Amino acid sequence: MVSFSDRTERYDAVQITLHWLTAGFVVAAICLIWAVHLTPRGPVHTALFFLHRSCGVTILGITIVRLFWRVGHGAPPPPDSIPVWQQQAATATHWLLYGLLLIMPVTGFLDSASSGHAVSVFYLFDLPVLPENKQLADWAEAIHGTLQWVVYGIIVLHSAAALHHHFVVRDGVLRRMLPTSTALQKGHAAPRRNQRTA
Repeated sequence: MVSFSDRTERYDAVQITLHWLTAGFVVAAICLIWAVHLTPRGPVHTALFFLHRSCGVTILGITIVRLFWRVGHGAPPPPDSIPVWQQQAATATHWLLYGLLLIMPVTGFLDSASSGHAVSVFYLFDLPVLPENKQLADWAEAIHGTLQWVVYGIIVLHSAAALHHHFVVRDGVLRRMLPTSTALQKGHAAPRRNQRTA
């Protein structure tokens, strides 16, 4: 059983906070855009779209901060029990997800801004509107619409892998990204269950 008493084996507080902020805004953005598709055009439809765009801009900002922090502070090494190919797959998935978290907001912005629609950030301020360019808007919309399915797949894969490590392999991978109190409680509980079944 892996011990998590050493802080170096966990992500730091900033990384954990940014991770869960990203997750929250991504879930919100997904729920909002599906609500947009299910809502007839009108004030509610427009408000949902504005909020979806706001989440996208926020995700872009958080992701940029996360990348700078990751480069400057690194990440804890994975447990030695994880096979090399799984470590490589996890690394590739993480960087692919980072890329998508940059591309999706940018293409969403280009789609709206080059179509003459202002991108409001939670009604606090508007991002600049670009000169109308139908070709650019169509290109951005096509990329945005296609990559959303890749995002869904990566999220499912990422979540399934985390849950597998937590409940099946029980190597502590997920606990490294949980708040400290939760991680420590679960970290202490697991060995007691193992001892009873030993």
